[in-house]
Amino acid sequence: MEIRNYGLRLLGKREYSVKKFREKLRQKFPSKTEKIEKIITEFTEKEWLSDQRFLEIFLKEQIRQMSGPKKIRQKLMMQGVSAELINEKMNKFFIQKVKQDLIKKLVQKKEQQLENKNLKPIEKKKKIADFLFAHGFDWGDFRAQISIDK
Repeated sequence: MEIRNYGLRLLGKREYSVKKFREKLRQKFPSKTEKIEKIITEFTEKEWLSDQRFLEIFLKEQIRQMSGPKKIRQKLMMQGVSAELINEKMNKFFIQKVKQDLIKKLVQKKEQQLENKNLKPIEKKKKIADFLFAHGFDWGDFRAQISIDK
C-alpha cells in the first residue's frame, strides 16, 4: 500500500513516462520490483499513467519553450517513450506552420541579442543558424529564412 500511495502522490504532482515513473518507484523501494510492476500495470490500465498523455503534455511544454523537433525527440527518448509514439505525436504537433512560427520567434530573439554587436551579415547569420541548431531544428527547417550561402 505504501508504494501505491507514493505512486499516487507522484502522479498528483505531474505526469511521468512509464519508464521514469518506474525509476522513481525503484529509487524509493529498490527491493519491491514485483509490487512496483503490479502497480504500474494497475495505473496504466486505469489510465492514471500514460506515455501518450505524458508525451502530449511534454510536447506542448517544449513547444512553449521554443524547442525544436530534434531536441524534443532526444528528450523524449531519454524519458523512455517509444520511437513509434514519438513519431506519431511529433507529426501531429509539429506541422510546418508551427515549426516556421517557432523559427521566426527564435530568429527575432537572436537578432535582438546580436543587435549591437557590429557583426558582418555572414557572421550574424551563422550565429542565428547555430542558435537554431541548438534549439533542435534542422538546416532544412530554417534555411530559407536566413540563407547563409548567399
